[in-house]
Amino acid sequence: MLALETEKQASLLSAIFQHSPDGMAFIDTDLVILAANKTFAEQIRVPLDQITGQPGDQIIAGWTERVGHIYREVRDTGEPFKFEAYPFIFQDQPERDTTYWDSSISPVCGANGTFLGWLLLQREVTERVRSERERERLLEEAEAQREMLQKMIENAPAGIAVLRGRDLIFEVVNASLQAIAPYREFVGKTVVETWPELSAEYKLLLQQVLDTGESYRAVDVPLRIRRHSQGHLEETFLTFSFVALPPAHGGEGSVLVLVVDTTEHVLARKQVEELAARAKRHTAQMSALLKSLKSAVVVVDASGQIVLRNEAVRTLSGVPDELASSIQSIHSYDHARLFWLDGRTIPFEQWPATRLLRGEEFVEEEYILERQDGSRCRVVSSGSVVLDEQGKMTLGIVVSRDVTELRQLEQVREECISLISHDLRTPLTVIIGYAGLLRRAIAASDQERLSKSVEAIYTNGKRMDTMIQELVESVRLEAGTLELQREPVSLPHLVQEVVEQSIEPDSAARVRVQVPDLDFPIVNGDRARLQRMLVNLLTNALKYSAPDQPVELVLSSSDHEVEVSVIDRGIGIEPDDLPHLFERFYRTGNAFQKAIGLGLGLYITRLLAEAHGGRIWAESEAGRGSTFSFTLPLP
Repeated sequence: MLALETEKQASLLSAIFQHSPDGMAFIDTDLVILAANKTFAEQIRVPLDQITGQPGDQIIAGWTERVGHIYREVRDTGEPFKFEAYPFIFQDQPERDTTYWDSSISPVCGANGTFLGWLLLQREVTERVRSERERERLLEEAEAQREMLQKMIENAPAGIAVLRGRDLIFEVVNASLQAIAPYREFVGKTVVETWPELSAEYKLLLQQVLDTGESYRAVDVPLRIRRHSQGHLEETFLTFSFVALPPAHGGEGSVLVLVVDTTEHVLARKQVEELAARAKRHTAQMSALLKSLKSAVVVVDASGQIVLRNEAVRTLSGVPDELASSIQSIHSYDHARLFWLDGRTIPFEQWPATRLLRGEEFVEEEYILERQDGSRCRVVSSGSVVLDEQGKMTLGIVVSRDVTELRQLEQVREECISLISHDLRTPLTVIIGYAGLLRRAIAASDQERLSKSVEAIYTNGKRMDTMIQELVESVRLEAGTLELQREPVSLPHLVQEVVEQSIEPDSAARVRVQVPDLDFPIVNGDRARLQRMLVNLLTNALKYSAPDQPVELVLSSSDHEVEVSVIDRGIGIEPDDLPHLFERFYRTGNAFQKAIGLGLGLYITRLLAEAHGGRIWAESEAGRGSTFSFTLPLP
C-alpha cells in the first residue's frame, strides 16, 4: 500500500515536473544536469535530449563562471537563492534582445540530509521588465514635459491662461498675460470679473469653443482696454487663440487662451506701410524718369555701394544682364577700362564715381570707355554729390551719355569738308584752267590745244560727277533709303559688258575672265549696282598692279550662293590696313600715293553687297597682290 502511494506521488511529481509552465532542472553536485523539463529546454533553446547528463557549461557557455559561486553558496548555507529580472543574452542574439528571468536555486537533500544537488526553477519575465521600464520612462518623460511646459508657460512672451468650466474661471495665468494689465486679479476670477470692458461676444466665443471643441483664432483685433487702474481706455491690438482642452478625470472642460499684444507691431506696421506707399510713389516716379532717360545714371552711397541705376547703364557699359545685377559696388566693378582722350589709362581713383566719394564734382568731362568685349566708345560724364548737415557726402550721382556717334558725325563732317574742298577743287581747278585755255585757243584757233582742253574738261567733269554720285549713294545706303531694282541677272554676260564698255580698252585687254563650263546660275539683283561693284573692284585691281600684269575675274557657285573674285598681282596691302579697307574715306598708305577720288569706292561696294544679302572680304600679302571677293545669294 505504501509502495503504491509512493508510486502515485512519484507519478504526480513527474507530471508536475514535465508539464510545469516554469522551466525546471535538477543539477547534481558536479553541476551536471540530470533532468530537465520541456519548458526549460525551450527557454534555453536546446533540444531536451541534448540536455540530460550534460555539464551546465556545455549547455550554456560560461555558466559556471557566472553563477557557479551562487550554487556553492546554496549548497553551503542550505538556503534557496532567488534572481529577479536577471538579464540573459543568448549567443545567437544581439545585445539589444536581452531576455530577463525570475529564477530560484534550491538545495535538494536525501532523507538522511545528504546534499544531492540543486533544483533550478526559472520563468521568463522579459515583457514584464520591458513594460515596467517603459512605464518608468514614460513617467520620467511626462514629468520632464510637465516641468518644461510649466517653464514655457511661465517664460513665454505670449500671454497664456487656462479658463475652467462654463463660468470661465482663470486657473492658470502667466506673467506675460498679467503684464498686459498688472493691476488686475486673475486666478480664481471669471473673465467677466477680470475684463468687464470686453464685450459679451468674447464670452460667447469662449463658451462656443468649450462646447464644440473647435479652436478659434483672431489676428490684430482692435480693443479698448484699461491697462492701469486709474487709466483711460487705450486702443490695443491683440492676437489671440482659444483652444478647447479635454476634461481631466471626468471634470469640467477648459479653454487654453493664448494672447499676444501686437499694439506696437500694428502701429509700426501702419507707419511703415504709409512710408512704403509714399516711397513706392516716389520710386515709381523716379523709375519712370530714369527709364525715359537715354543717359546712364548711377547713384552711389558714401561707401561706394550702388544705390540706383537705370537700364541705360547696361547698354553703355556692355555688361550682360545676368552679370550686371551681381555688381553692387563700384569697388567690385572691373569689367571696363577708362582712357583720357590722348590714350592714357585713367587710374581707378580718378574714375568719375570714385571722385564723387571724395566730394569732387565735375561737368561734361569726356573719356574713352573700353568694354569687356574690347569695343570702345566716347563718353561724356557729369557728377554731383548730396551732402548731409555736417557737409559729408551721402550720395553721389553720375550721369553719362554715349557721344560716339556724335563724334563720328563730327569727324565725318570734317572729313567731308576736307575731302570736298580738296578733291573736288582739284578737278574744278583743272576745268577752270582748261576752260581758260579753251577760250584763248578758240581766239587763236589752235585746234590741237582746243582738243586737249575739251578732253581735260570732260575727264575732270566726269571725275566730279563720280565723286558727287559716290557721296549721294553712300548717304542713301547708310540711311537705308536706296531701293534696289532687282531683276534676273546673268553674271557672265554682265562681266563681259563691264570689261568691254566700262574699262579703258588698254586696261580691258589685261582682264582674264574665268567662268565654269556649266550653266552659271542666274542671280536676282540690281543690274546697275552690280555693274558698279564690278567696275570698282576691276579699276582698283588695274590701278594698283603693273601695266604688264593681268587681272583675273573668277566666277564660282555653290548650292546657295555665287562668288565673284577679282585677283591682281600688284603691290598688295599691309596687314594693318586689311581690317579697314571697306570703311568710309579709308585709304591705305599705297593708295595715298595714287589718290584720285573720295575713298568711297570700296565702302560703297561693301554696302551694295550687304544690301543684296551678300558678303565681301579681301585677302592680300604686301608685294604679292590682292584678292577681293563678294558673294550674292541665289533665289
